[in-house]
Amino acid sequence: MEKEKNRLRAVDWWKKTAMDGLVISQYNLGVMYRDGSKGVEEDPEVAADWFLLAAQQGYAPAQYALALLCLAGRGMVVNKEEGVSWLQKAADQGFLPAVSRLGEAYFIGEGVAHDTTKAVKLWQKAAFGNDPNGLYHLAMRLYDGVGIEADERKAFKFLLVAAGAGHAEAQEMLAFAYQGGIGTEKNDERAVYWNLKAADQGNPTAQFNLGCAFIHGKGVEKNPRTAVYWYTLAAQKNFAPGQAALGEIYHTGTGGVPQDDVAAVVWWRKAAEQGHTEAQFQLGCALALGKGTKADTKQAVHWWLLAAADGHVPAQFSLGMAYNMGEGVEEDPFQSTFWFRKAAENGDLDGQYSLGAAYIEGYGIEKNEQEGLKWIRRAAEHGHATSQYVLADLYMRGDLVPFSPENAFRWFKEAAKQDHVEAQAVLGTAAYTGKHMEKDVKAAFKWWLRAAELGHTSSQFYVGRAYILGEGVEPDYDKARFWWEKAAAGGHTRAQYCLGRLYVTGEGVEVDLEKAARYYRKAAMGGDADAQYCMAVMTYRGEGVPRNALRAAAWAHMAAKQGLLDAQFSLYSAYTKGLGVKPDQKKATRWLVAAARGGHPVAQYFLGRAYESGTGVKRSLWDAARWYRKSAKQGDAYSQYALSFLLRDNPHMGREKPLTLLRKAAKQGLAEAINALGITYFYGYDVNPNPRKAVGYWREAAEKGFAESQRRLAELYFSGEGVRKDDKAAIQWIRKAAEQGDEKALIRLAGWYRDGEIVKRDGSEARALFNRAIAKGSADAMYQLGMMYYMGDGIEKDLKRAQKLWEDAASKGHKEAKSRIASGKQPKKGRKTPA
Repeated sequence: MEKEKNRLRAVDWWKKTAMDGLVISQYNLGVMYRDGSKGVEEDPEVAADWFLLAAQQGYAPAQYALALLCLAGRGMVVNKEEGVSWLQKAADQGFLPAVSRLGEAYFIGEGVAHDTTKAVKLWQKAAFGNDPNGLYHLAMRLYDGVGIEADERKAFKFLLVAAGAGHAEAQEMLAFAYQGGIGTEKNDERAVYWNLKAADQGNPTAQFNLGCAFIHGKGVEKNPRTAVYWYTLAAQKNFAPGQAALGEIYHTGTGGVPQDDVAAVVWWRKAAEQGHTEAQFQLGCALALGKGTKADTKQAVHWWLLAAADGHVPAQFSLGMAYNMGEGVEEDPFQSTFWFRKAAENGDLDGQYSLGAAYIEGYGIEKNEQEGLKWIRRAAEHGHATSQYVLADLYMRGDLVPFSPENAFRWFKEAAKQDHVEAQAVLGTAAYTGKHMEKDVKAAFKWWLRAAELGHTSSQFYVGRAYILGEGVEPDYDKARFWWEKAAAGGHTRAQYCLGRLYVTGEGVEVDLEKAARYYRKAAMGGDADAQYCMAVMTYRGEGVPRNALRAAAWAHMAAKQGLLDAQFSLYSAYTKGLGVKPDQKKATRWLVAAARGGHPVAQYFLGRAYESGTGVKRSLWDAARWYRKSAKQGDAYSQYALSFLLRDNPHMGREKPLTLLRKAAKQGLAEAINALGITYFYGYDVNPNPRKAVGYWREAAEKGFAESQRRLAELYFSGEGVRKDDKAAIQWIRKAAEQGDEKALIRLAGWYRDGEIVKRDGSEARALFNRAIAKGSADAMYQLGMMYYMGDGIEKDLKRAQKLWEDAASKGHKEAKSRIASGKQPKKGRKTPA
């Protein structure tokens, strides 16, 4: 309170003495009103009045202060000439700040004609009087050699004196000199020291420089948080580089600052509006992408144009792309190429590549493939990965350049070293296949792994496959699944299909049909034919998904239309049996023919059968043989078996030996063929009879569960032909054949039970066995059971049943039944038949 009273008394005294003409009081009052100090509110107009009174009395500090107000137009109308006049008056009195400021006026031509020489002389005068501002300006001219011979070491000495005197700009410039080693030894620590001095005085350039030092750890320990602090101080002073740097900090989330694209755009805009080209470019990018602000491609182009016009090379390239794509502006090939050329000539590699492409395509410029190639090669030689990859591809195709795998793979490797994933994938495939380079599965894996780690989905799939197969790396199902899941998440349909297969087979994972179906469905929806067929199978069976024959058929159609042979063959079955579709023999045959023509061996076999029987096609044994032969050449045992019989009956239809075909089918384990070989050797068809060999074949087929061979083997053991008679073995094999429903085995075993041969006589068991054969449509079983009922042979006599069974057998063409009925030997009621 007492201090306030004293201050008011002092102001009153200064006013009183100033009114009395005391020059120092007039000057002090001017300072108080100019700065708003000593309890007086800021009022530049009043300050100018008091400075004028003191200046008119020849007081140099007042003349200098009044000159500054005139030059700045503060408290009065701007009047450069009057301002310089007052500076001259003060300078003439040797007032060094005025001398230095007058030098600035002559240097920039402010209120006086531009005169560099005079400016330098004034600064020399001020500097020799140790005026910090004069020292600073003289040092700057000694650095750039304008108006005086350049001398960096002398300039550094003047800066050092000015900085020591507290001149903020000199301190900031001295830091710059230390940082760049200009006029002195390079010293990052001293640079930080002087930047701190200047920054503490509020110098925004120094504050910005400190931010850079702390970001990069130059001359000080790296500290992003401190860097943000200094950038913020500079930015708040409307210093454009600081604002731009702060925008980048928020964009990347560096230095503990939360990533914030909105804040980044705010700071970039502030800097951009001041003409900061990098900020203009970044603001344009944010507007183009809609990051931190609403997307506005027109505004993006506006800011890129400003930056590009100022020589910002990435902005020039971005403009080229904008005109190329018609984004924010109308598509304009000529403008696009114009800006690509600007960027290219300024050394931008993307611009060089794009200009090269424009020449090659004749886009917005007269087509000139060799000129285009020149630009692409220039970019490639300077390390542009895309250009290197394109140049490699041109060599690989022999397009615009001579075909040269050697040059192609040299450029592929250069691009791959820069993590061009497509180039890495190409190298992986080449090393894996050994095409154009030495086969090396380990090298293939390494290239694919590098590309996979960079997100290349096809390479992720191949890495997974390598882990499954153990190619170039130790097998590892977990890692295989990991990479396939990565590729599948990226939409790689084959990886999705393979994951589905893993969960079906349980390789390295627990079987999970629902998960398998989910992966198959994704791959199927992506167009993978194998996955579509698997979905058809799973949907038909109700595995992992609800059973639905209609949907199954739809999936099969999708796969079949893509040419998947298994799907086409499955549609043959579907249309034949009416599974999910209406039965349609024409469509069935159409799909069967498609699969057969595509090389599906089973389809070829069935088409051969169709031609042999005339089912769905006109009967033709020649066509049957043709399709059997195609399938047999692919190793299909059934076709070899069928063709052997067809040629045995029609030897003119081919040169193949039926017995050779039969043996080929038998070697593959086809029980029918093995059984047929038994018949061949037993009866001596085209070979010498060999019962022992026949028994060997029949035993082999019997052990595979082939009913006919089991029955024939039983007959041999029963008769002792070719083997030692063995009733127990006969019963064992005949039962196996009967259990499979073999009609003749059922009848034979029924006869043994009826007659009590090698088994205990049992009429009920015989009847049951005959009925099982009758259920299969056996006319002979009908006749024989009829005889049992007629004779009352082991079962209750029943003439009506006997009659009915004979009639049924006769209707099926059974000769004995027909003869018995025709001869009138029908059973008479009540007649007793001897056992």
